[in-house]
Amino acid sequence: MNASVTNPYLAAASVWLSRTISIGPAVVLVLGVAQFAYPIAVNAQRISSPNPGINAEDVEPSSSISATFERDGDVAIRPRTVQVFLDGTDITSESIISGRFFNYTPPSNLRPGEHTVRLQFKNSAGEERQAQWSFSVGAAAVVAIESVTHNGSNDPLARGDNLLITVNGTPNSDVEVFLVRDGDTVTSIATEEVSSGVYVASLPVTNAELTDEGIVVARLERNDLIRFATADQPLQLIASGGNTVEVVTLSGTNSGNNSASDTLQLRVTSHQSGDRVSGSSFELVGRTAPNATVDVVGVASNSLGGFISTQRELVSRRVQADASGAFRVTVNSGVPIIPDSVYSIELTSSANGSVSPTTRLQLTQD
Repeated sequence: MNASVTNPYLAAASVWLSRTISIGPAVVLVLGVAQFAYPIAVNAQRISSPNPGINAEDVEPSSSISATFERDGDVAIRPRTVQVFLDGTDITSESIISGRFFNYTPPSNLRPGEHTVRLQFKNSAGEERQAQWSFSVGAAAVVAIESVTHNGSNDPLARGDNLLITVNGTPNSDVEVFLVRDGDTVTSIATEEVSSGVYVASLPVTNAELTDEGIVVARLERNDLIRFATADQPLQLIASGGNTVEVVTLSGTNSGNNSASDTLQLRVTSHQSGDRVSGSSFELVGRTAPNATVDVVGVASNSLGGFISTQRELVSRRVQADASGAFRVTVNSGVPIIPDSVYSIELTSSANGSVSPTTRLQLTQD
C-alpha cells in the first residue's frame, strides 16, 4: 500500500525519519519518502543514525556503513541473528556487529551511484524483522579516518596495563573509541586530540575489560558527517602476563662477594640518556643476569610552547633475558611521528625474589 503525506502514520513519523529507521510488525521499508508494508508499531525496535544517511547524496566512496540499534523496553535486537546485505550481497561476515551497532568498512571504494543496505534480524521476543535504506555515492568528502592502532597488536595486555589507542583522522573532529569484547560487550572510551588529527584514548585494564578477543572501533564526526573504522589487529586482555621467573644460579670464584641486586644490575647498551631516536619505533638492547625477567615501562610527553601539555603511555613490556643475560625490547613511538616528543623509560630486572636498581633513560624523537 502506497503511503501519501496524508497518511497519519507517515505524518507522525516524518519528524524523525531522516535519522531513524523504524521496524514494524513485518517487513517494513522506511526511506524518508516511504512505502510501508504495514503501519508502524508503537513499540517497534529502531535502527537509528544510519551512516551514510537515508537518501544521502555525494557520499564519499571510501565511507564505512553503520547504524545504531535501539531497544524498546525489554525488547532488543539479538546481535547474533543480524544479517547485513549491501546491494543484495551478504556482508555479515565482514561486519562488526554488537548489541548496540553494526559497522562495515568496504575493502575498496564503493562504486559511484545508488547503493542499498538491508538488515535482517530477530528481536529478543523471537520476531523476525527487516529494514533497509539507500544512499548515493558521489565525490569524495574531506572527513576521514586514516588509521586505528593500539598497543595490544603483538602481545596480550595484562590486568594493570594500559590499553592505548591512537586514531589518525580529520583534525578538529569529535572522536570516540569503542572496545568490542567477545563480539558482544561494548565499552566506550573518550579520546583527546594530542596534535592535529591525532586522537589518543587510554583505558586501564581491569577485570571488567578482560577478553579473549577484543576489537577496537573508532567513530569520527565532523560537520554532521560520520565515519567508522576498525583497527587491523584484534587484541587480547588477560588476567596476568603468565611470565615465569627462573632461579639464577651464581657461580665463579667471586660470586660470594656480590649481592643478588649487584648481579642483576641492568645496563642498556644501545642508548644512553640524551640520545635522539628516529622512525616510528626503536629497539632497546641491554644486559642483565642470565634468564632474568626485564620490565620496561615508559611514557611519552609532548611539549607545546615550552610547557608539557600531553602525556601518554609509550611502552609497558616484560621480556626475558637469554642465557647470556642479553635482552631486546622494541618500542613503538607511534604513527604519525610527533617530533621532539620526550620518552621517559624505566627498566628493572628480577630473579629469585631480587629486583635490580632502576635504570632510567630519557630519549627525544627526531
